[in-house]
Amino acid sequence: MRRSRGMSMVRPKSSRSSVQVSARTASGSLKFTLEETTQLKKKCEKKKKSEKKKSDKKKKKKKSEKKKNEKKKSEKKKNKNKKNKSEKKKKSEKKKTTSEKKKNKKTTSSGHI
Repeated sequence: MRRSRGMSMVRPKSSRSSVQVSARTASGSLKFTLEETTQLKKKCEKKKKSEKKKSDKKKKKKKSEKKKNEKKKSEKKKNKNKKNKSEKKKKSEKKKTTSEKKKNKKTTSSGHI
């Protein structure tokens, strides 16, 4: 082991992997080597990444589905409005023709042609 001034003790690289790291858990304390802890960290990070990817994918899917539904709703509304407009137009034309017929009847019945 080497020791430089003002620094804490530094172990040579060859013996670093055998250094034991202790971790306290609810069940008690566990001891791991440095290699094991790095492996565990990598594994944990990998798992977190994959979970994040999954959640992002779900969010994206949900968003696209929501967009589709919105589009469908707006399309439906447009069609309904068009239908209502055309029906109103037909009704107004029908009213015009009936009012014209009444006018014609009135003029003919009174004899003013």
